[in-house]
Amino acid sequence: MKRLLILSAVLLAIFMFTTNIFAQDVRIMKVKGAVKVREDETKPWRKAKKGEVLDTNYELMTKKRAECSFRFGEDKDTAMTIKENSQIKFADVTTGKLHLAKGRVFSLIEKVKNPEKFEIRTPTAIAGARGTGWTMEADDQTAVRCFEGEVYVKGLDEQGNVVSDTEVIEGSGKKVYKGGEVSEEFKLTAKEKKEWNSFKDVIKDLIGKPLGKAGKALGGFSDGAIEGYLGDVGENPFNR
Repeated sequence: MKRLLILSAVLLAIFMFTTNIFAQDVRIMKVKGAVKVREDETKPWRKAKKGEVLDTNYELMTKKRAECSFRFGEDKDTAMTIKENSQIKFADVTTGKLHLAKGRVFSLIEKVKNPEKFEIRTPTAIAGARGTGWTMEADDQTAVRCFEGEVYVKGLDEQGNVVSDTEVIEGSGKKVYKGGEVSEEFKLTAKEKKEWNSFKDVIKDLIGKPLGKAGKALGGFSDGAIEGYLGDVGENPFNR
C-alpha cells in the first residue's frame, strides 16, 4: 500500500508538471503606450497593467507606438513581446498556445521541457518553437523569421485545416500565404542579423552574462533587463 501511494504521488507530480509548463505564471512584465487587455471576447477592453497575471482566453491589444512584454513561469527563460498594432489571444496557457490575429510578436523560448507545446496561430499559419529566437508577423499573410534554433510552420487553408508543413531554420525565414501555401526560404538580411546581435548585446551589458542561445542569459527577465531591451521607440532596433 505504501509503495502504491508513493507511485501515485510521483505520477501526480509528473502530470502536474507536464500539464502546467506554462500555466505556472503568465505575467505582464512591461507595458509601453496604449495596451489593452480583456478576460475574453465578451468583456470590455481595459488598460493593461504591469504585473497582471493572464489566463486562458485573455486577449492583449497594442495601439500605435505601443508594445507589451510578458513572461511564462517564474523560472522559465521564456518571454514574448507584442509590437504595435497587434492583437493576441491566450488560447490555452497550460500548453502555451496563442492566437495572433494581427501584428508582430518577438519570442524567446528556452529551458522549457516540451518546447513543441508552444505554438502561435495566425489566420494562415501555425508556428511552434524548436529553438530560442524567432519572430512572427501576421496581416493578410504570415512571415516567420528564425534567428536562433528552429521553428516549425504549418500552413492553414481558409477553413483552418493544415495543408502544408515545413521548417524554418536559423538564419532564414518563410512566408505563408492565404490558403496555406508556403514561400521558398529566404535568408535573413544583414540588417536583421545586426538588429538581433544588437539586442543580445543590450542584454549582455545589462546582466553581465554571456549569451548562449538567448535563454539563460536573461536571468529570469529582471525589470531592468526588460526596460533596457524595450527602450524607447526608435532606440531599440526591434521597436519598429
